[in-house]
Amino acid sequence: TAAVTLALESQTATAEVLEVISRSPNEVDPVLKTTLTVGVRICQSEASYVALLNEETDIYDIAATHNSSDAHYDVIRKQVFSRDKGTGTGRAALTGRTVYIPDFSTDPDYAWKNEALAAGFRSSLSVPLIKDGLTLGVISFAHSQIDAFTEKQIALVETFASQAVIALNNTRLFDEVQARTAEVEEALEYQK
Repeated sequence: TAAVTLALESQTATAEVLEVISRSPNEVDPVLKTTLTVGVRICQSEASYVALLNEETDIYDIAATHNSSDAHYDVIRKQVFSRDKGTGTGRAALTGRTVYIPDFSTDPDYAWKNEALAAGFRSSLSVPLIKDGLTLGVISFAHSQIDAFTEKQIALVETFASQAVIALNNTRLFDEVQARTAEVEEALEYQK
């Protein structure tokens, strides 16, 4: 019964994310927010965020959050997420792989131990958003329990990440088409 319930929850969650993608073909924000909301529900985590690559600075900036307390939001907003081993987000960006930190207190490279423990977080999951070998962003979830994420939850969040990449690409393509259309209209107007 538990396995059937989990499978049904997974299918429902995936359908929710796909529905938002189909309703918002040129908007990434609703997709990111739904991905975070559904991910928190499925993983039973306390908070989540998405950091997207700023190509000008080569830093990952917070693009959306869910269930973040004011204190947690202040911490992640002030953090500089670069490709390094100091955070789950940084590691996922650096390696292009899912990073699961089962216990912050035992991870020698984790730089946010004090902040995470003070906020009540003990473990995290960070999944990269990859397109053509480039990490466009990272979805991260924080949990108050040690060793909190299951293999099935991780696989489901990885599926959500793939869907978010589709949404990011759709938005980019839409913006390119809009820009090209504006250029053509301007050229046509100039010719007239």
